[in-house]
Amino acid sequence: MTLFQQDTPETGRPIGVTALAVVMLAYAMVATVYAVLLATERISMSSGAWLIGGGLEVMGKWIFVLYSLLHAACAIGLFKLQKWALRLASLLLLWGLIQVTPAISSAVADSRVYAIIREGIQILWRVVALRYVWLSSTKDAFAYKQEKPHSSQSQA
Repeated sequence: MTLFQQDTPETGRPIGVTALAVVMLAYAMVATVYAVLLATERISMSSGAWLIGGGLEVMGKWIFVLYSLLHAACAIGLFKLQKWALRLASLLLLWGLIQVTPAISSAVADSRVYAIIREGIQILWRVVALRYVWLSSTKDAFAYKQEKPHSSQSQA
């Protein structure tokens, strides 16, 4: 077994899917904290720019609520091996790559080492996660998910 390969899909949820779901859940929780802090006017909107990116933080608390809901839904779907969650994870990871591009460009232009490291780590983990999500072995884990029989159906 290599870093990106999984054993058989019958063994349950792959550990990479679980790890991605936990990270998505962490992003959801952080966005929720920012939404609450913005609603109570304890922080400025710009303090959440690193999370939302792309200048969207000026939309106020509701963009953080939306961000939180999307990531939480994705995490729950990944835990349940729902195919739509795999697609949503791809979109969220791609969005993250797009929103971090201006930040790392600015950090490099200004020679801010800490920002370069922070944004570089964001880029690296998102690329690795996207690669993992797009692997056929990961997709197979979602395709081979066993449907539970409905208990309400009676056998004649």
